Amino acid sequence: MKNSCPSQSSATYRQKIAIRSQSSLSDIYAIGDIHGRADLLEALLGHIAAIQRAGSSQPVIMFLGDLIDRGPRSPEVLDLVSSALDRYPGSRLVLGNHDHYLRSLLRDELAEDDATNWMDWGGVATVSAYSRQPVPNRDTRAFSTSYRPPERRGDP
Repeated sequence: MKNSCPSQSSATYRQKIAIRSQSSLSDIYAIGDIHGRADLLEALLGHIAAIQRAGSSQPVIMFLGDLIDRGPRSPEVLDLVSSALDRYPGSRLVLGNHDHYLRSLLRDELAEDDATNWMDWGGVATVSAYSRQPVPNRDTRAFSTSYRPPERRGDP
């Protein structure tokens, strides 16, 4: 077989290709189901940054959805993900069902049944993180179907 680069020996040519390939290597990280745990995401991103500083690799992070809900720090998670997407070119975000519900709420497209489901699946934590007042979850008296305010029961 004839060398595709006739002016160089095939060993030299392969060596140059390997050097070029090594200089553009990326470590690919897949992170999903963060669920409002900014503390854990900070640790992961810190680890990725340390690896980047120690080597020549350019990290690429694939965020695989469910960034929010359940954990108490969903707003911080969204900020961390946004910063990571800016910092690491080629990184991507795929929205999960929890993220989709928040986006639908913000666009005023969330149906009542979907809103109920979202709250049951952890949306209370996200809404509470953005609210000045705590949002009761469905297990509290405020959401109980048997609970009625005193004025409705005829109590003074």
